[in-house]
Amino acid sequence: MGSNDRDYMRRDSGWRGGRAAFWFGPERIVWVFIAISTILFLFPGVDRWATFTSNGLGRWELWRLISYQFVHGGLLHVGLNMVGLYFVGRTVVSTLGPTQFALIYLAGGVCGALFEWLLQSAVGRPCAIVGASASISALMFVFVTIEPRMMVRLFPFPFSFTLVRLAWGFAIINGLLGLSSLASPASAGSTAYLAHLGGALYGILHGKYFRQRITLPVIRFVRSSKRPKPAPGQTRKSTATAPYRSRPGQPNVIDAEFSKPTADYNEVLDKINREGIGSLTPAERRILERASENLGRRND
Repeated sequence: MGSNDRDYMRRDSGWRGGRAAFWFGPERIVWVFIAISTILFLFPGVDRWATFTSNGLGRWELWRLISYQFVHGGLLHVGLNMVGLYFVGRTVVSTLGPTQFALIYLAGGVCGALFEWLLQSAVGRPCAIVGASASISALMFVFVTIEPRMMVRLFPFPFSFTLVRLAWGFAIINGLLGLSSLASPASAGSTAYLAHLGGALYGILHGKYFRQRITLPVIRFVRSSKRPKPAPGQTRKSTATAPYRSRPGQPNVIDAEFSKPTADYNEVLDKINREGIGSLTPAERRILERASENLGRRND
């Protein structure tokens, strides 16, 4: 299959490239998670077996580490979390793909619950947690590690912040409120501020370390072997290996230069068909960009 035969390589992909890409493409996992939380909210009594509690952990009811992430305590609680999941989740899926999104969401929620439980237990206080806030914090802080200098505007402020400054503000506020809840039982409210910090911590670790280990393999490319047939009396030159170099700070990733689309290019296109463009690694994105530039020059 050539590149022009693929929907996502055409300049005008129509309805399928717009709304349908969200409903039927990799980003549909965001809707799946929103649907699970909404459905569980409509069934009263779910919190009895789904809430994460200190007693439940003591009885080794480990499923609560996952189930609590989809259960909420009220209409405002579920509404705010689902709005946050919609916007933050779509951004992470489009950048890292659905597999990474699910891993960050679930693992961040687990870390958030355990962080809250550990610190509350240290002062002799039980805890009970519901909600997706820790999971959303993990998703947000993963993206902070990817685009820390991105400018964002937060309603109702009339000016913009860098994403990293907004993240620092989030961490400081939750840290102060969390410490206040530990210091005085009277100040402990219904919000698990320490769980937010635990999710954020996992997001930072995932963005800085785990994501590279999971998604970025060692890659080496060679130039295409398809060359014009030599003229009579001439010999074909051997195919040379493309020059390559290690990326600074990421020794497990290798960049490679190439002159035109190769088999690696078609493999990248096939991966987009299977998993969506958000699943591409940085090296695979470079293959797609360089090949697209070469195709554009030939078409001109």
